[in-house]
Amino acid sequence: MSTDNFAPIKWAQRKDRVFLTIALQDVKDEKISLTDEKLEFEAVAGTDSQSYKADIEFFEAIDAEKSSFVVRPRQVEFLLMRKEEGSHWPRLTKNKLKAQWLNTDWSKYVDSDEEDEADDAGLGDFGMGGGMGGGMPGGMDLQSLMASMGGGAGGMPGMPGMPGMGGMGGMPGMGGPADSDDDSDDGGIPGLDEDDGPPPLED
Repeated sequence: MSTDNFAPIKWAQRKDRVFLTIALQDVKDEKISLTDEKLEFEAVAGTDSQSYKADIEFFEAIDAEKSSFVVRPRQVEFLLMRKEEGSHWPRLTKNKLKAQWLNTDWSKYVDSDEEDEADDAGLGDFGMGGGMGGGMPGGMDLQSLMASMGGGAGGMPGMPGMPGMGGMGGMPGMGGPADSDDDSDDGGIPGLDEDDGPPPLED
């Protein structure tokens, strides 16, 4: 009886390619056969040097000549280029099967409805980097800008004369009574200074 174990496999896809990862550490003595129709894999892996295998017949044909793989210390990664670009495969294998060794690679997963948008953005893992800073000079993002202004949320770049909205601290013009007197004739927004007395409704 064979003592080979099924190699644990994760996969994800795009319209034109399939990402396949064999999650085995310290792979050695590997035998990999990749054709347009199937993948055959055998290797020894792990600290206990166990034997593993995989035999997968693809749902549709791939282009083996344009596909590639690399053996890394913690896994073996395959980039499988599809023969024909089209809708997502309903499964990796030609035959329906439920196996504990085959799972979705959620780190690479993209819903088919969002694939074009994700590819057009081209942000990859940097999708959150500087997203709020577009259009600000020098590439400064909004968070850095607010930090340099002392945390006030009312002032915008290019408008230093506008008083802070809602009495936010750390903004020029919101200091002592002297500042209030200087600004009283500038047509500022009424009702922001606490020393102006009660509002008209108190009469």
